[in-house]
Amino acid sequence: MTIKLTKPHFNNKEYNLLKKTLNSGWVTEGKKVQLFEKKFCDFQKVNYSLAINSCTSALLTSLKVLGIQRGDEVIVPAFGWPTTANVIEFVGAKAIFVDVDRNNFNIDTRQIEEKISKKTRAIIIVHLFGLTSNINKILKITKKYNLKLIEDAACAIGSKYKNKFAGNFGDLSCFSFHPRKLITTGEGGMLSFNDRKFYNSARGLINHGMQKLTKIPSEGIGPWTFADFSFPGINMKMSDIAGALGVVQFAKLTSIIKKRISQAQFYINLLSKNKFLKLPAFNEKVLKGHTYQSFVVLIKDGNRTTRNNLMKNLLKKGIESRPGTISIPHTQYYSTKYLFTKNNFPQSIFCENSSITLPLFHNLKRKQQLMIVNQINSFFNI
Repeated sequence: MTIKLTKPHFNNKEYNLLKKTLNSGWVTEGKKVQLFEKKFCDFQKVNYSLAINSCTSALLTSLKVLGIQRGDEVIVPAFGWPTTANVIEFVGAKAIFVDVDRNNFNIDTRQIEEKISKKTRAIIIVHLFGLTSNINKILKITKKYNLKLIEDAACAIGSKYKNKFAGNFGDLSCFSFHPRKLITTGEGGMLSFNDRKFYNSARGLINHGMQKLTKIPSEGIGPWTFADFSFPGINMKMSDIAGALGVVQFAKLTSIIKKRISQAQFYINLLSKNKFLKLPAFNEKVLKGHTYQSFVVLIKDGNRTTRNNLMKNLLKKGIESRPGTISIPHTQYYSTKYLFTKNNFPQSIFCENSSITLPLFHNLKRKQQLMIVNQINSFFNI
């Protein structure tokens, strides 16, 4: 028996709405996407939401909307998926890395101000694995230095900070519906904001630069009328097939979060006596906001070989796992371009080398979790 790292939570509701969408003959962006956007707005309590083909595209669009360009700098956490930094470099700006706090995997707010320069335009924060960053501290910094804030909430749909949903604090916020996230549209993402100018700009950027219809007075408006293309944009829209998935998946979000918290608590209760592991935060304060998009533990002594051997042992028993994520500055591109060494960003290196993500998905059974924990404890001779 193989225990997968993750599995999307689908049932007949998805299949039925997908069938209706396919039978309608309209599969590009349409009514299902519009409905998904409306439901997202209502849930997040924001003015505007824009469905898009990936969170990567949402991040890229955010930078373009803010006018980030060559010569600018954007601050970003050192530990995470490279996309968050890649989009900065892609628009010609420079990614400025800040190390993370290994207690929560998020950006270490104590180190942000020393990285701010005259070229700094924005900060991208990542709510990694479903736990929000220290947003109050970050907002004080952005206000002090007049910086824009982008929330990378790829892992944090439904997560909360002081009873407000992640994605309600940044100038623009980006979400992911990749299959490893709480809900999925296959591939897909969402941009949310409260500023109409940002929405209009983003809407054009992801739709070829289209704006309003161009009316020629002598012709009026009819099937011959094209939209106006006000600036160069590209196609990053979400399809109605993905939108249909999103509508059904979104209705399940609350129950998925509730189940995930329960599963995380079960893991923590079973692993709490394992002195070789550092477990994710789990207390009343955390419970009010964490969604446990991933359940990531650390090997306390930071030994990469121990971590790898544990993963090999689990795989032999049919249990999938993977490292938490990556120390971005130490990937080939960034280490070569900026000459980063192992002396830079020590917490990010520690987290990459010692982290392990355990299986967590909606239909994961208690007996499967117990089997996983027993294998881990057996590896450590507990």
